[in-house]
Amino acid sequence: MKAIIVEDERKSVVELKKMIRNCAPEIEIVASLESISESVSWLQENPHPDLIFMDIQLADGLSFKIFNEVKIDSPVIFCTAYDKYALDAFKANGMGYLLKPVLEEDLKACLHRVKSFRDHFQMNGKSMLDLVNSIKKAMPSYKTSYLVSYKSKMLPISVMDIIFFSLKDGQCKMLTKDGSSYFLAKNLEELENELDPKLFFRANRQFLVGYGHIKEVQHYMNRKLEVLLQNEKEEPIIVSKEKSTEFLSWMDNR
Repeated sequence: MKAIIVEDERKSVVELKKMIRNCAPEIEIVASLESISESVSWLQENPHPDLIFMDIQLADGLSFKIFNEVKIDSPVIFCTAYDKYALDAFKANGMGYLLKPVLEEDLKACLHRVKSFRDHFQMNGKSMLDLVNSIKKAMPSYKTSYLVSYKSKMLPISVMDIIFFSLKDGQCKMLTKDGSSYFLAKNLEELENELDPKLFFRANRQFLVGYGHIKEVQHYMNRKLEVLLQNEKEEPIIVSKEKSTEFLSWMDNR
């Protein structure tokens, strides 16, 4: 299997190559490309590889621009420091979305999935494009926004702007980073099932908190945790002792 790496950080390229050798020595890295322009030129002049490893934020822009310049059927494993591009990545032939620092076990699992699908499709005489489309359909789809009522308007609210969802007196409230709050006709269990678990955590019975708006975490009484938010007007959220270990693991594995 031939692959290319699109990554502008030399250290990341070296580390990724080492992990690929450990996880899948049969993969041959035929090129390492550092920019959108270099990647477009290479893909226009060479046979497309079986697999692409791609960072998202490159020196000359977001790597998604490559797909606007070249038709790519190769499956892509994105390796990035940012979790906000996941949905865009899966629209761009994404077969995997690994957050930096990339863990070898995560890469191994991703490569195993690629190989399993590839072998299955080759046995049935189908193309890599069929493989990519099948993977897209198999990936979980999470909510990216909510439509809320405000006076006589309906407003779309991105999940990236939501600090937390809370439940009080039987009503579910959403608080956004600009300090606005809106009520939803849902419960926290429904929200927990339809939101990306990498972005939101059920801290206790009353709160579902967004990772991107956490300022710091402190130890609290009786082995609980106190979560301080970027919005300093809001009271800290207390993580129950039953969930404290799971919460710290969630915070650490980004």
